[in-house]
Amino acid sequence: MGVASRPGNLEDGPMTDPTLQNVFDDIRRNLEAVHDPSADRNWSNDLARDFEGYPIVDRTDFDLDRSNLFLIVIAKGSSEKFIGTISEEIALLHRLEGNEYYILGLRLSVVAPYYLVRLMRRTLGDYERPGDNERLVDTDVLPQTDEQAELLRRAHAFARGRGFTSIPREYLEHLVPGVESERAGPGKTTVFYCLFADEEYLPD
Repeated sequence: MGVASRPGNLEDGPMTDPTLQNVFDDIRRNLEAVHDPSADRNWSNDLARDFEGYPIVDRTDFDLDRSNLFLIVIAKGSSEKFIGTISEEIALLHRLEGNEYYILGLRLSVVAPYYLVRLMRRTLGDYERPGDNERLVDTDVLPQTDEQAELLRRAHAFARGRGFTSIPREYLEHLVPGVESERAGPGKTTVFYCLFADEEYLPD
């Protein structure tokens, strides 16, 4: 749906990080396992409870993803108002003060118990070619308000409370030794690809 900056966690609470070798071992051990995409479908309900009043959108797509992807919109109102088609969101952003709003993106891997949280600012951007339409742009940001910081803390607590471990941002682009994928292509079988998704984006 939009253009996003490099994925990762921008703010983690105190916790011992796994080593990169631990992550490699977990991927090699579990990547070929059969995962049940419906195993934890109660997470949407749990998130709705933990983030009462904030729209929760399940954007999981197991055709492309190896993780559950949830968007938590940091604005009060229905999810349909904020997360729609590209043209609907562009029209909404034109109506909003500052032409922006904020989203928490939470990914929970089904390959191994690792997670990512991103705080993103959604804005409008121009395409480089004249005459093209506007586009949605998602940019990683640090918390700007106490509300954003608290919701980010809740997202980390949600994942950790379900047995997931935060993965250091700097691990994500490392190639996983001994793992090949025709779908990924040469030099593309990264930690992020193996644990989370083909690429970081927000599906239509």
